[in-house]
Amino acid sequence: MKTAVIIGATGLVGTELVKALSYSQHYDKIYVIARRAVEFNDKKIEPVVIAFENLEQQKFPTGADYFCALGTTIKQAGSQEAFRKVDHDYVVSFAKIAKTCEANSFHMVSAMGASQVSTNFYSRVKGETEKDVLALGLKKTRIYQPSLLIGTRDNLGQPSRLGEEIVTAVYNNAKFLFKGFMKKYEPITAEKVALAMAKNAISDSAKNKMIVSNREMH
Repeated sequence: MKTAVIIGATGLVGTELVKALSYSQHYDKIYVIARRAVEFNDKKIEPVVIAFENLEQQKFPTGADYFCALGTTIKQAGSQEAFRKVDHDYVVSFAKIAKTCEANSFHMVSAMGASQVSTNFYSRVKGETEKDVLALGLKKTRIYQPSLLIGTRDNLGQPSRLGEEIVTAVYNNAKFLFKGFMKKYEPITAEKVALAMAKNAISDSAKNKMIVSNREMH
């Protein structure tokens, strides 16, 4: 049986990921790291409430699978600096915990177009995060690069994101647009991203590093 450690579990992808891992017969213990108390009905799930500034001081069982679904927006964070703290600093700190605890695998949600040399601030931060996580030399690092996410945050107790609502509405009425060259940009549900993460975590692939594209997750 396997152990999972998840951060960002209350977000769009994270919520689906907790669901997927709790349903899986491969996991008998799931630690969910959060900044506030979160209740779950599954006995195998154990919430761990901590300040993310203290992430690197935490210790978890050796050999667990680590999942990072942290992500925000500049608007929600309040500034570029605050955005970078969540999407870069906290992610890298979590990866360092995984390194210290000899993680069996490390999975993180990034974004399509992530590049440390991008002129777009969002894409550049995502690219720098990928680079800094890979530099840690973790065993079986898996980076997921979804296109625009489809889903609703209403049932998560979170404010909706106008961009996601527009993309969902357009996609539901114009799926025919995403064919041929455009196929790789096709919006993707949070559930598909989460299932790809869960599937790769139980895979016996020995590859040290994998970049999982949006099309592969579809």
